[in-house]
Amino acid sequence: MNLAFFQKLLALAVATIFCTNITATAVEMTNEWNMPNIELNKNAPLDRDDACKYLIDAYSRITDTKPDTYPLAVNVFSDVNAKEQPYILQAYHLGFVSGTTKNTFSPDTQITKAQFASMIYNFAKTTSAEAELPQIQTLVFPDSVEPYFLPSLQFAYSRGIYDKQSDGTLGANTPVTLGEAAVILHKLVRSAPNYPIVADTYGKKIAYLTFDDSPSENTKVILDTLKKYNIKATFFISGNYNSDLLMRIYQEGHAIGNHTMSHEYTKQYASAEAFWADFEEEQIYLHSVLGFSPILMRFPGGSNNKFGLENNVMADITAQSKVKGYLYFDWNVDSKDATAVTVPKDTIVQSVLQGAKDKTEAIILMHQNAPKTTTAEALPEIIEGLQQMGFEFRELNGSSYCPKFTK
Repeated sequence: MNLAFFQKLLALAVATIFCTNITATAVEMTNEWNMPNIELNKNAPLDRDDACKYLIDAYSRITDTKPDTYPLAVNVFSDVNAKEQPYILQAYHLGFVSGTTKNTFSPDTQITKAQFASMIYNFAKTTSAEAELPQIQTLVFPDSVEPYFLPSLQFAYSRGIYDKQSDGTLGANTPVTLGEAAVILHKLVRSAPNYPIVADTYGKKIAYLTFDDSPSENTKVILDTLKKYNIKATFFISGNYNSDLLMRIYQEGHAIGNHTMSHEYTKQYASAEAFWADFEEEQIYLHSVLGFSPILMRFPGGSNNKFGLENNVMADITAQSKVKGYLYFDWNVDSKDATAVTVPKDTIVQSVLQGAKDKTEAIILMHQNAPKTTTAEALPEIIEGLQQMGFEFRELNGSSYCPKFTK
């Protein structure tokens, strides 16, 4: 037998054993919950009726008690039969679930993993041995999730009840199958009643600090802070002021982009030609100081700014930017430091931290021009707050995450 053939045979044997074990475990778990015809129905979706049934079963196992029967006489739902579906009313009165309206429950409605996580979280709060369940608020997921469901998903993942999917997501918005529900319920009961934390991170989180407009005295403070924390950022430059500060930004290893010469919306968004004339004027200045022409750019007001949209030029300008070889960056976290001439420092800090809390990649909009003293003052708290949330820091480049308001 040659070595290559033996290696293939060994791999096949290992894979067969591995798959057999997984199947046995899944069958064992589903039998544990008395799911009928599970071999045929393991891919069938879980509905609200069955979710209540299995959660009440889990409740009885964990607490070694039967739920009170008094809720059966208090049926607020017109679509629930108290005699045939008592577990729904028990789950409702225990606080595991709520109605879909004031007097309907919709028992046949399929549920997503996010919705099931919400039920599980309510279940855990009822059966927990502790007064409060510690949260892992730094956990964020690549799934697009409604904020309401985030604490529940953070709980389910941090306790090992939910797992990362093969595509890197939690699959939060996909329907739960009966087979998946069996595994989830098995892990839920195993975790109770203390629900220990087994995972506190979900992949790498990256923050991109970006500063717009002309360099000023605030830029010196910003650069000093970035050096203190050993962080690289991105500066989108407008105007032709303080070339010495521009050179310092470059020499200290930060990324530089073009933010146009005038930053005057009515002038530059009058037409695509007007925009590029203004942009190229800034590009000439940047090249004269730096010795190269940056490919990064940011539109004043963003790619969905009011003036460009009203004049119907943004679609052309954004398309032309790609043809010209430029990379334009909008943002997904706004510091709100441009909502007034000078915004209170604490407002800026909270705007950034709140905006970033549900992100895995955060491109943060801030400003460096003369009135923005409080932005420079807020930067240490912003950095430390983001670090506590698990973020690393990088400057923007051609392979960075790139939110675009207008594509």
